[in-house]
Amino acid sequence: MWDVILCILSFIGIILLALIALSLVILVLVLFYPITYRIRGQRTPEETRLLAKINWLFGLVRIRYTYPEPGSIIVKFLWKTVFDSSVKTKNRPEKNKSGKKEPENSDGTNTAKAENAAQESGIEESSVIPESEETVSSIDEVPQENETRDEGAEGNTEEGTVKENTGVFGKINKIKYTIQRIYDKMKEIWENLSYYTELLQEEETSELWKHVKLRMGKVLKSIRPRHIRADILFGTGSPDTTGYALGIYGMLSPQLGPYVSVTPDFTQAILQGEADVSGHITAFVLTVNALKLFFDKKLHLFLKKLKRNDKSSKHVK
Repeated sequence: MWDVILCILSFIGIILLALIALSLVILVLVLFYPITYRIRGQRTPEETRLLAKINWLFGLVRIRYTYPEPGSIIVKFLWKTVFDSSVKTKNRPEKNKSGKKEPENSDGTNTAKAENAAQESGIEESSVIPESEETVSSIDEVPQENETRDEGAEGNTEEGTVKENTGVFGKINKIKYTIQRIYDKMKEIWENLSYYTELLQEEETSELWKHVKLRMGKVLKSIRPRHIRADILFGTGSPDTTGYALGIYGMLSPQLGPYVSVTPDFTQAILQGEADVSGHITAFVLTVNALKLFFDKKLHLFLKKLKRNDKSSKHVK
């Protein structure tokens, strides 16, 4: 009896250990296996082409985007297509000349097509009009008289109030009210500005900003392309702005690498060439930096101070 129970427990333990090991393997793959991307683009006077690819987990998950218009996004898992935007564009309902979709009946048929079929078969539109239309119009005419009487009474009362408010004291009160509102608004804005400037000048806020820049720098370093190849001909149509853009390229050229060639054209506005950019993103780096920033005590303290100021301003209102 005990031998059977021990065999069952050992079997259950083996299954649990296998599940734990499998979950750990999946977690390690999700965190450490990179998401690779590649973007290729080409621009000529005739057309512009773009192809973007994203692969993950040995190609088990694949995303493709192609351009020119209308463009298509295809998401595949293993051999199965999970999402295809081109299928939706093909299955869209027809539009009429005004660009609006034709309404459909409950049975799925278009009303415009049904009306055309009815006209061809000799059915007149006047037969669709209900017989009780005259009675409805006569009933609608009755409350209009009452509405005119009520409007007349309201007009008399409004004329009296207007006469009272058009006096000298009424104008003075309006001026006082507007000046008071402007003063309160300016006071509130000045108090908020002074509070925010003091909050940004605090030592803890400056340390928080340094921490945010550090984490964002690591994230951008992880996302940046590893390989860049480009051959671009550009011009803004103005020699000075083309020179400014060329100067910016000269500052960034050490980071872009030796395979990027940029040729300026100072005579015309033009942008032609081709580019090929590839890199990878690791979920581990993104998760670690996001968690370190989220659990920073200085960030929570900064958010509390902002909420405290919002509550106090609402209380003053």
